[in-house]
Amino acid sequence: QTEANKGKESAALAGLRASAGADARAAGDADEAYDEAETARATGGLASGGRLETKQISNIVFACDAGMGSSAMGASVLRNKITKAGITDVTVTNKAIANLDASADLVITQNQLTDRARQKTPDAVHVSVDNFMNSPKYDEVVELVRDQHQDGA
Repeated sequence: QTEANKGKESAALAGLRASAGADARAAGDADEAYDEAETARATGGLASGGRLETKQISNIVFACDAGMGSSAMGASVLRNKITKAGITDVTVTNKAIANLDASADLVITQNQLTDRARQKTPDAVHVSVDNFMNSPKYDEVVELVRDQHQDGA
């Protein structure tokens, strides 16, 4: 499954990219319709005219069952990428899903935990990954946050 997903952008990240100013794709085929439905579901229905209305991402939370092991490692990986990108006004933390609250702007979970995290933080953008230690989605998150903060959005 990981190999099949390499190079594919998640629906939530695609929606963030659209809100950051990238053109939304034209609707038409079944895959597109699925992506749009998934984006709306992933962002709590915040899709508006093919674009997402999102608040600025300043608090990223990695969430797992216990909030200690795998999410701490994932948070460390993304925190280092954020720092190397020169982004200073974004926090990256880790928590147990049970401890999630409304302060999270973007929540990263492993695929099988995303639905539980959405229940706790319906207003956050949710990104699902296969592996906390090495996900190509982290680079997309860094790029989007950097672009968003440079644009002052």
